[in-house]
Amino acid sequence: MNSGVIDIGYLQLLLAGLLILITIGISIKMKLGQSKNLIIGAIRTFVQLLALGFILNYVFALQSWWIVLLVVLFMIVAATQIAVKRVDRKIPNLWPSIFISLFFSSVIVALLVVEGVIQAEPWYSARHMIPISSMIIGNAMTAVALAINRLFDDLEKRKDELDALVALGASPFEAALPSI
Repeated sequence: MNSGVIDIGYLQLLLAGLLILITIGISIKMKLGQSKNLIIGAIRTFVQLLALGFILNYVFALQSWWIVLLVVLFMIVAATQIAVKRVDRKIPNLWPSIFISLFFSSVIVALLVVEGVIQAEPWYSARHMIPISSMIIGNAMTAVALAINRLFDDLEKRKDELDALVALGASPFEAALPSI
């Protein structure tokens, strides 16, 4: 049976590195001033992927439900932090709201996919749960940050209308409902 591992050889790594070098060359040629950032980003990506590979190798070998759930929880905490940083405005108590939103939506969808669609055995299979959860969490993180930014942009555009509605007796929630 196929273990699902894709062996990436030196040629594939060389080709990936060549793409990075082409990007750096374009940046230098066009005088974009991004060469240093691209080099640092490439090195950082390499180190992070290498570290992640070692960690995931350990997690896959252990195949323990609580370690898999701990990794998923860590990904949700990291995604929450990133989503909060992507919101343009400083909003008090935003972190818990985003965390709860990401946690429940991501865990429910991941369990439905892993258990209902893929039917992985066991349900906490690290080879299935972690990659699928990371894709779902990443998409949810982007969606949450965009939705919050769009909501507050719309509320800002409707400021005069909101003030008028509240002055006429509407609650702040009722006035904001079309934007919500």
